[in-house]
Amino acid sequence: MECIFNKGTLIQGLQLTQNIADKKNTMPILGNVMIKSHKEEVEIFATNLEVSIRTRIPAQIQQEGVLSLQAQKTYEVVRELPGSEVHLKGKENFWGEIESGKSFFTLAGLDPKDFPKLEVEQSDILFQIEASSLKHLIDKTTYATSTDEARYHLNGVFVELDYSKKKGMIKGVATDGHRLALVEEEIASEGPLHLEKGVLLPRKGLMEVKKAFTESEGKIEVGISKKMVFLRRDGMSISMRLISGEFPDYRQVIPKGGNRFLVLKKEPLIGALRRILLLSSDRYRGVRLNLTKQEAILSLHNPDIGEARENLPAEYTGDPLEMGFNTRYLLEAVLACDEENVQFDFKDELSPVLVQGPEHKKSLAVIMPMRF
Repeated sequence: MECIFNKGTLIQGLQLTQNIADKKNTMPILGNVMIKSHKEEVEIFATNLEVSIRTRIPAQIQQEGVLSLQAQKTYEVVRELPGSEVHLKGKENFWGEIESGKSFFTLAGLDPKDFPKLEVEQSDILFQIEASSLKHLIDKTTYATSTDEARYHLNGVFVELDYSKKKGMIKGVATDGHRLALVEEEIASEGPLHLEKGVLLPRKGLMEVKKAFTESEGKIEVGISKKMVFLRRDGMSISMRLISGEFPDYRQVIPKGGNRFLVLKKEPLIGALRRILLLSSDRYRGVRLNLTKQEAILSLHNPDIGEARENLPAEYTGDPLEMGFNTRYLLEAVLACDEENVQFDFKDELSPVLVQGPEHKKSLAVIMPMRF
């Protein structure tokens, strides 16, 4: 194999592989990137067996072939090269030779035949979504996923499709057992969609999708099969293995019939919560919320550090109320709101609270209260 690349183009292709190539895996080949040349372009692959990425970039092909080099070192070397062109050449025993200007490197590689074959399944479901809509769905749900590996069925975003119309809706839901986030976005398909039940997409895969696909506008093609989901755009594709396990019935968690309503300006509330968060710790992380007709008082008492209090003008309907929340959970729910104002629907001091914009547009959050 022998190719000449534009340095910037090669950097972009290698950069996408950095978080997917698994450096700590017991299989060394998973820490590698596979570079395969064709007549007029080069394909770059990386996988950790759960998430895989493939991108195509242009190159001057001197000789077709394939190399498997350590992903991180290859990227770091290319990034620091002085010239605008990069000459990559395969050598004996799977080594690679990299040259640019007066810089010259050789890197140890592995047999490309040991690189896992990327799974390809016939997609049962196929639709398109705008990059901005996909970014919105990822941003407004992934913050609520669980990081507890023992609760793997909560480590991702549950996705459902409404296929009643040609331009249907995709719904994303995430929860860690203490809070829930839900968002809906419009999608387009060539015909009716037939996804009988929702699927669970891994958080790590979605974060890589966000980096790779949502920095510019345009449509992204999405395919769903029994075990995998595939996303494609502009010569790039990402596939991820679906999480197995049953996602909880989120509809039972969303509160209904609240009789107390609070409306606050979003930006002043965010500022207050960020300042209060400065005094929180692992032991003392709860913010106390006291409500009267025209005022919301936020306070946190941390005997190891000090106290914080913020008074905010509010529109509140209902009897006086005092509740406690995890400060970070409350802040993240407010940040996910798309409107200038944030509405809280309360039932009582111990029931979950619904957080959304007063116009109830595309997203909502649910938070369980804390006891002091």
